[in-house]
Amino acid sequence: ANLLQSIGVRTRFTFVPGHVYIEAYLPDAIWKYKDNGEWVALDSTCEYCNFGDTSLKSSTKDRLYI
Repeated sequence: ANLLQSIGVRTRFTFVPGHVYIEAYLPDAIWKYKDNGEWVALDSTCEYCNFGDTSLKSSTKDRLYI
């Protein structure tokens, strides 16, 4: 998050039960990477995910954004 913010990219932490990951505000990213408006998930713990995916993408768990 700090590296992205240092070059002017807005970030936020996404909290779901038992997990936290970063999202970056990338309005110019192509639509297939965006799951939540203009925000792209950057979940480094998802071993088999493609860019912009999370292991919780299809989850119905409540998310808290900070």
